[in-house]
Amino acid sequence: MLQRSIATVVLASWFGVILESYDFALYAYLAPVMSALFFPSHDARVSVMLAYAVFTVGFLARPLGAILFGHFGDKLGRQKMVVTSIVLMSVPTVLIGLLPTYAQVGVVAPLSLIVLRILQGISTGGEFTGCNTFVLESSPAHLSGFTTALVWSGTGVGLLSGSLVASWVTTLNQAALSSWGWRLPFLFGAVTGVIGYYFRKNAAEPMLFQSLRARGRIQRFPLLTACKRYKMPMLYITMLYSLSAVITYIVYVFMPTYAEHYLQLSLSESMSISSRCMAIAILLLPIGGLLSDWFGRRNALLISTLFWLVASIPAYQYLQTGGARELFHVLLIFTVFAALYQGALTAAALEILPAEIRYSVAALGYNLSYSIFGGTAPLVAMSLVQYTSTTIAPGIYLTAMALINFPFVLTLHTRTVHYQQDTAAAAIVTS
Repeated sequence: MLQRSIATVVLASWFGVILESYDFALYAYLAPVMSALFFPSHDARVSVMLAYAVFTVGFLARPLGAILFGHFGDKLGRQKMVVTSIVLMSVPTVLIGLLPTYAQVGVVAPLSLIVLRILQGISTGGEFTGCNTFVLESSPAHLSGFTTALVWSGTGVGLLSGSLVASWVTTLNQAALSSWGWRLPFLFGAVTGVIGYYFRKNAAEPMLFQSLRARGRIQRFPLLTACKRYKMPMLYITMLYSLSAVITYIVYVFMPTYAEHYLQLSLSESMSISSRCMAIAILLLPIGGLLSDWFGRRNALLISTLFWLVASIPAYQYLQTGGARELFHVLLIFTVFAALYQGALTAAALEILPAEIRYSVAALGYNLSYSIFGGTAPLVAMSLVQYTSTTIAPGIYLTAMALINFPFVLTLHTRTVHYQQDTAAAAIVTS
């Protein structure tokens, strides 16, 4: 059972991650609606492309957020940064819901939207790693896999919430949707923001970070120290997250489109199956983290990596033999092993690093990996299908990524010396 103070930290971080994923993805769900309001054009396709270009701007801002939040998180403290990140996410989200449209103020509308998306991207760059660093360093070592995986499950809750709210408002008639309906999902973000801010403001700084101050180990320029002395751990984190990023964007984001184009399933049917499996993933992620607490991070990651290595291609071959039932079978099995990998991943990645540069390196590695490998995964998968003329190409891509990832998982220590030493020192200094 978690102590009350630890439960507060976990709950505060969980709410924030829900808000982050809800707010950041909400724009993508409503891009077809917003395109006409902020980027009017005689060609509707041009409007949608411009709207998605603004979505991409948010991704490009994420590494900047990782650098800024990582630097100040390692200098000033984890708690201050997770409070700042939730404000920096919730305020721009609410402001998007209040923006005038192009018809009302002209070019000021899309320019304002771009600025707010950049602010959201900066917040996202620091939010996920900041929350998990905060939780890891506040949790007992024997439960850190479970607590960090629980926080990660908030991403799925946010994505599903955004999808459901966006689906609800799009049932309004066109006049209502265009005048005020599209604003409601963004304004709803204020509720979770206020709740998350309240919990985070009242959460204590981890004892481990307090011990860094007491021992004089706060770095003046954490990222510079990391780049000089911790290049290999940074590479490890980037590569460990690379398989996770490809799994997320191939299995959950790209699969409905793939099923529509190559399995002759309707988009609504394939999205329904994908949403059900994502809901299952939310429940399984903490279990995956708990298993890594019991049996070791590397063991959990290794089993999952081996699965993606040997089963991805046969799974896509099986998909070609049927329809909705086969799609559900494959996605369900994929979800189990994705939860095993991602449940263990956050704690494993953070434990590689010494506490004084943990936030900086982990945030940059995570965001670089998701920007490079995750953001490009659907495009790579679609291109491979076209270039190779084989519909099992996404399975080949997953296999290749698992093969590249395998040596990094194989050489990963179950518990790092850095994490053991930092935890032991914190217990002595703060006792």
